[in-house]
Formats: sequence, structure tokens, C-alpha cells
Amino acid sequence: MTSERDYANILYELRRKAGKEDFTIEEAVTVIRQISATVKITFKVLQTQTRGGTYFVEDDALRRNYIINPSFEFDLTSWTESITATGTTARDSAQSNNGDESLKLDMTDSTASGEVVSRNIVITGLVSGEVWSCSVRIRPSAYSDARFTLRMEFLDSGDAVQATHNVDQTSAGTAFVDVDNENRTAPATTTKLKVSLILQSTAANATGTVHCDGVLAEKASSVGIYFDGDTANCFWEGTIHASENINDVDGSAAICGFFKASA
Repeated sequence: MTSERDYANILYELRRKAGKEDFTIEEAVTVIRQISATVKITFKVLQTQTRGGTYFVEDDALRRNYIINPSFEFDLTSWTESITATGTTARDSAQSNNGDESLKLDMTDSTASGEVVSRNIVITGLVSGEVWSCSVRIRPSAYSDARFTLRMEFLDSGDAVQATHNVDQTSAGTAFVDVDNENRTAPATTTKLKVSLILQSTAANATGTVHCDGVLAEKASSVGIYFDGDTANCFWEGTIHASENINDVDGSAAICGFFKASA
């Protein structure tokens, strides 16, 4: 097991060399091996709009937010719309908790209980037995015979639902509040997790407006503080606001190096 001191030294050496235009991956590996021959290191390539070809080194201490478009900053990429009531979903700049945009769910009518205005995203690559948690920040400015639901559905490879977990929020207000859905274990045959943001009627003639922002999904028994690739000590793994993102957790050692390098 690599010690915290080893990681601190790795971080220092990588950052010290970061200014070299010809700093190659081979050099990085050499630096790491000089400090610890047993350290397990993974190199991944980031290609973002602002950082170009960049490399970082990670270990298993990282938190990862598996929602690839968590704050709706540029568009609604990967979020599928589902509407059975009368209403709309759209990006909105009037209210936000992270960045400048949020997802607005607006219901103007319903014919019965159980109708929805919603968006969902699907995370792939799950394995049965994994423990997952999700969260979202919402501003529920109006409810009339309606409620908000954060839903987690574990799916198999054919999209059949293996388990469903709902957390409801029913109190309207003008401030953003947290809705957490935590400690959910993936059943046997699970390969996907579907996360849904739902404004749902509880009777006919329902109305409501909810702004959603800062969606988080991670492999953990409880949700931590929200982060995305724009948060301090965090990075987008690919396109900004359209890829998974990673977090240094406590800033001590999880990111062992983040540096521009030639391929």
C-alpha cells in the first residue's frame, strides 16, 4: 500500500516538471517508480475545451460523479424527456444553484394522479452488489396536488426494472433544498442505473414548478457534497459538462498529478 507521503512526493515531482514542454508519459512513470516501485497508477487522457491534451494520475481514493451532464449548463444532453401530464421541461437561467442554468420542470394540468413531467439519465456498467447513492438540489417554487420525486431504478441488460427506490419532496419554497436517495444495492443481473427527476401529480388538475440542479450519482452508501468538473480539485474526464468527473476528496493525495504532457 502506498503511503500518503509517497503520494505527496509524487504530486510534488509531477507538478515540478509540469512546465516542461517535452514532459512525456515515460518520464512520469520513471518519476513514480523512483518513489515507489509498487504504487498502482492509472493514466487517463482528458480532452476538454480549455485544457487540451492533458494527463492525470489517479488512485482508488477518488470520488466519481457518474452523471455526465449534472448541472445542465450547455444543453440537456443524455437527459431523456418523459411527459404524461400537461407541461414542459427546459433549461432555465432564472434559477440556478450550480453554474448559470438549471432544469425546469413545469406542470400546468393533469387528468389524474400519477402523471409526470420528467427527465431521466441512464448510467451503464453496473455490477450486482454495488451500493449507489444519488442526490439533487431542487427549488420547488409551487405545488398544487403535485410532488417531486428522485427515483433510482436498477435495470438489467434488457432494461427490465430489477428494483425501484423513490424519495419524495412535497414542501414548496423559494430556496434550493437537497433531495437524497441513499444506500441502494444493485440486485442480481443489474447492469444499469436510471436516475429520474420527476414532477408528479397526486390528483387531477395538478400544477407545479420545480428547478433541478447539481445532480450527483456515486458508488457510496451515502452522498457527499456535490461536485462536478468545475469544482475545486475536480476535473472533467472528457468534454466539459458532458462527461463523468472526478474529485480529489479531501485534497490530500487522491489526485497524484495533473499535468500537460506530450503523447
